[in-house]
Formats: sequence, structure tokens, C-alpha cells
Amino acid sequence: MGVGRHRPRTRTPPPGGQGARGRRDGRGAGIGIGIGIGIGIGTGTDRSMGGWRDMPTEALEEQYSPSRWSPRLGRDTVIQAHLAATAAGTQRARAGAQTSLHVPYGNGDGEKLDIYFPADPSGTFPVLVYIHGGYWQCLSKDESGFAAPPLVSQGVAVVAVGYDTAPKGHMDAMVLQVRRSLAFLVERYSGIRGIYLCGHSAGAHLAAMVLSTDWTEYGVVPDIKGAVLVSGVYDLEPILHTYVNDALNMSREVAQRNSPMLCISPAAPAAAACEVLVAVAQHDSPEFRRQSQEYSQALRAAGWSVSLLDLSGVDHFDIIEKLSEDSYVLTQAHLWAAMMSLLHSQERSMLGRKHPAQPQYCQNRFILCPDHPLGPVSLLQHPCTHVVHMGHVQCVAFGTGDVWLCFWVLSAGPELQEQSFCRGLEGALRMRLLGD
Repeated sequence: MGVGRHRPRTRTPPPGGQGARGRRDGRGAGIGIGIGIGIGIGTGTDRSMGGWRDMPTEALEEQYSPSRWSPRLGRDTVIQAHLAATAAGTQRARAGAQTSLHVPYGNGDGEKLDIYFPADPSGTFPVLVYIHGGYWQCLSKDESGFAAPPLVSQGVAVVAVGYDTAPKGHMDAMVLQVRRSLAFLVERYSGIRGIYLCGHSAGAHLAAMVLSTDWTEYGVVPDIKGAVLVSGVYDLEPILHTYVNDALNMSREVAQRNSPMLCISPAAPAAAACEVLVAVAQHDSPEFRRQSQEYSQALRAAGWSVSLLDLSGVDHFDIIEKLSEDSYVLTQAHLWAAMMSLLHSQERSMLGRKHPAQPQYCQNRFILCPDHPLGPVSLLQHPCTHVVHMGHVQCVAFGTGDVWLCFWVLSAGPELQEQSFCRGLEGALRMRLLGD
């Protein structure tokens, strides 16, 4: 989140414009957290990586001022509306859930967590860890519980992470604090079965830095099963040349060692199993859109399982505010990924008996038993659900158009050992979805 401000300049910046919509080019970005996406992102410019260096300072500051790109409201009004929406949503979440607030994970003033528990916290549960934005210098965990209600109602705990923002906090410390918060959760709560990261804007940067952590330094290895990175900044060097760095006071060396783009390592087996969804808004600036596209490409090149989601009709702010809505696509992504975690932890032995050889080709789809309580019963009642039969296999998908959540339901299964059959089934499903 950034307001942007004018400074006296001798040069006049070029006029601003809306970020261009992503084009459909048919090249799939893979399946991540159950979402199949085939899109590219038009950034509104024709620059190669690093083209920001050729921008006048005022133009660069405009690119990194998200409030200037919202078509809904003025740049000051959209900030105030965002603060009001997230604060009100957090108050509703606190009133309607069992919580533990201000839980310290360290000795620092900002090193505290707000935890929103599911209805039965005595058992095992997946956890969504939310890391707030605010350009590393504003907002807090106290406005970060708005996403909890639709998740805790389905058995998912939500943790809002606090950290020391600038100018008190500096970039190295913020990254370290977020990493330590995850280590604390693992050590403190034995019932956690799978951690899912979600970060917005600056929080997406911090979540991405968590993905590059060497956990041997912390004595624990969190079971991070997925990450949803929303409208983030993954290369900090452009920030050095904008008003954003006035409070951060980063040097080039600090920016480089804390840039996720420069910290990507080849995916280890555990990392390869972590589904990463990089989401960006239609009305994010071209620079934000470029950063999302290039970071997702770099992750994929390193062997990570990653998808890129270009959400139309939203800006830098309501792309995350809508997490309070049950039907929002990112909320559904969190819910179904968490349900898969519960399925694995509670029913692994049953799956092993019924379907002993899960096909490699389907490793990124949700494999659900039709008689499992987390299976397709409620899904089939949703108006956006589609069913395709092929041979003895039933495929169920939730969604429409370019954005859909895919669920394979195994009613019988030897065909699923053949990649050609799986591709045929996926093609039939895609035809069904695009035909609606």
C-alpha cells in the first residue's frame, strides 16, 4: 500500500494510466493450490526486466504508488476506505471467533500474533498465516483478521502476524521476525497440520522471503504447504529510488539480500510440494504487474509449483479486502487447500487402501474420495460446479472461465494411471467450463 506524494521536480513525468488487463494466450501457468490458470500479463509497457531504471523519478514513484491506480476512488479516499474495511472486518472476526490476541513470539514490541481458532481447536487443523502490507511502515495485525470468518467456520485457524514496521523496524529485522513467528507457531501448537502463507503487498514480499528460509537455523521446519502472494514487491531495488525508502532507509546491499527475486533456490522436495499462487490485480500498476509475472516465472524456472492469477475488476486494495467474502476466489483457494491438508492428515490410511497409486500427472490436483465428508457433496450444490464423466472416473470442477478450482473425484480408477486419459479428462472439463 502506498499513497505516493509529489516532490518538487524539474522534470514533468509522463501521464499515468491504468494497468493493462492480462491477455489470454493459452499458455497455462500450471496448477497451484487447486487453481488452473492460462493467462499472461500485459504490463502496459514494452520493457524488458530492469526497464524501470530508465524512468524519471516521478514516473517511478507513480508506479510504486498503488492508490494512484484505483479506478474506484481517489488516491486518498481509497486508502481510508481500505483502512476502514480491514479494521471493521477484523472487529467482526474478533467478535465471532475464539481468539488468542497479542500472543508474544519474541521480546520485541511488535512481535505478537493474533490467533483466530476454528470451532474445535482441540483437534488438528490447518493454519493460514496472514502477513499484512503497508509498505513495511504502516498497518498492523490489529487490522489483519478480516479474512478469518469464512476460514475458521470451515476448520481453518488464521494467524495475523505483527512485526516492527519502519522507522523502528528495518528490513532485515522484519524478515527475521516473520520467520521466527512461524517457528514459534510450530513449537507452540502441536495440532497444526499444514501452514499456508498469505501476504499482501509488502506482506507478500515478506511471505516470499519466508519461502527462501534456511530452517536449519531455527531448529524446526514448518510444514508450509502453500502460499498466496497478493500484489507483492519481489525486487526491492526500484523502491530505493522512491519516497517509500525515506522511512525504510535501505542501502542497495540490504535491498538485494531481501529481494525474493534474488533469493530463489532450486526447489527441494519439500519446496516442490508447496503450491505457490502469485495473484495480481487488473488495476495494479504496470510495475507491480511486471514484478508478479517475473517472480512467478523465476520460481517456475527453479522447479517450484507456481501459478499466476490475474484478477480482473479489482485494484491493489480490494483484491485483498474481498478475502472476507466466502465466495471470493482467493478465499475458496485457501479453503480447498486447507481441506486437502485435513484430508491427508485425517484420512491418509483410507486413501492408501482405496487408491494406492496416485498418478504423478495429477499431483497438483485435489484427490478426494467421493464418500469423504470433505468431498464433493457440498461442492455439487454450488451453482458454479461442473461435472464431467469419462469412463469410470468422475471429475468435478468449481469455477468458470479462466479461473477455476479443479477436483478429481475417484469413483473407480485404473484409467488414471495413464497420462493420455488424464489429459483427455482435463480437456473435456476445460471445454465444459469455457462453454458456459
